[in-house]
Amino acid sequence: MYTETPENYNNFLTQAEDTIATDYFGLLRVSEAFLPLLRKDARIVNVSSSAGHLSRLPSTDLRSKFSSNTLTVSQLSDLVNQYLKAVKNKTNKEDGWGERSYSIAKIAVSALTRVYQRYFNTEKVDMNIAVNSVHPGYVLTDLNPTGDWSIEEGAKPILYLAIGENNHKGLYIWKDCSVVDWLGETTPQRH
Repeated sequence: MYTETPENYNNFLTQAEDTIATDYFGLLRVSEAFLPLLRKDARIVNVSSSAGHLSRLPSTDLRSKFSSNTLTVSQLSDLVNQYLKAVKNKTNKEDGWGERSYSIAKIAVSALTRVYQRYFNTEKVDMNIAVNSVHPGYVLTDLNPTGDWSIEEGAKPILYLAIGENNHKGLYIWKDCSVVDWLGETTPQRH
C-alpha cells in the first residue's frame, strides 16, 4: 500500500514486482521444470496464505477470471501481468485489484493449483497426482517476527498434504488441515 508520494509509489511498485516474481512466477518456473518428472501418486503442495483466499480480491469480475474452470496457465500469467501493469499505471485500486501484491501473488498460487489439478484430472488421470494449496498459518520466522504460529504448527498442514492419509485434490487447505472453500465469499476466521 502506498500514499501519493513518488518515493512511496516506487517502493510499492518494486515490492509488487518482487513479490509477483518470487511468489508466483518463481513457483511457476519450478513447477514447470518438475512436472515432467512426477511419478504416479505424486503430491504437490503449494504454499499459499490466508491472503490467497479468492475473497481477498475486491473485483467480482477478476474473481471470476481467477476461478474460471477453463483458466489456463498462460491466461493466469496474463492476469498477473495485468495486475503489474495496473500498478505501474497507478490504477490497481480502481481496476479492482486492491493494494496488496502479496494477496495477488498468493491468489495466483491458489489458482495455479486448480489449473494443474484440472490438467492431471483430464490429461494424466492414470497418474493419480494431487495438487493442493495450503495456508500454513501466520508462522513465526526470521522474516516474520510477529507470527503467532510455530514453525512446527505451520509444517503440520503441509506434511498432512504431502504424506498424510487424505485424498484431497485441487483444494485449499487451512492451517488446521481442514478444507476451505477457496471460492467462498469471505476469508475464514478459524484459528
